[in-house]
Amino acid sequence: PEHKPVPVRRTVAMLESPVVAAEPVPMIETPPAPEAAPAVAPPPVVAAPVLPETPGLLYGRAETFLRRGDVVAARATLERMIALHPGDALADQGRLELARLLARSGEPEAARVHLTTLVHGGRDKTLVDSARLGLCRLALETRKGSPGEARSCLRAFRASDPSPVEDAAALALLIGHAAPDKACTEARADAEEYVAKYPQGPYGAQARALLERCTGP
Repeated sequence: PEHKPVPVRRTVAMLESPVVAAEPVPMIETPPAPEAAPAVAPPPVVAAPVLPETPGLLYGRAETFLRRGDVVAARATLERMIALHPGDALADQGRLELARLLARSGEPEAARVHLTTLVHGGRDKTLVDSARLGLCRLALETRKGSPGEARSCLRAFRASDPSPVEDAAALALLIGHAAPDKACTEARADAEEYVAKYPQGPYGAQARALLERCTGP
């Protein structure tokens, strides 16, 4: 096939055309990045001081729990105080309070253990007297032993020269737990003594009522 010649002039003309250089595009200067602020470390976390579990601290906690009505927490705190500080004077007070809580919760045997420990090892006579009276009260309320044994417990307690408050409480128990059909024979003398010794006592009205019933027509 026949090849057509390329027009030379046009090619030369193209080669001879002046090349115009493009004007440089001005560069946009990027502003420098602001310097980063130095990192500030967070303040150290200071742990709250751990207070030693002294007898006073634990007993105070138990009282707070009782005021809130949290008997379970109060019991646990008293038990911990007694376990950690068995020989401290507050441990004796704790045993007495714990025994009262246990008795109210229907656990007389557990209460009896703490009261017995206090009776045999307590150093404060007032607390020991309260524990002895508590044992007599448990014997009456749980019918542990014969009624006569429980009343003998109370009379033996009164013979040990307790404080007036504890003595009045023992007399009230003797009056209040007398058998209904034997009240005049079992508790009349106790009622007379209560009225004579503690006329303004909290059980005075019941004692006078018993005496009126026993001396009535």
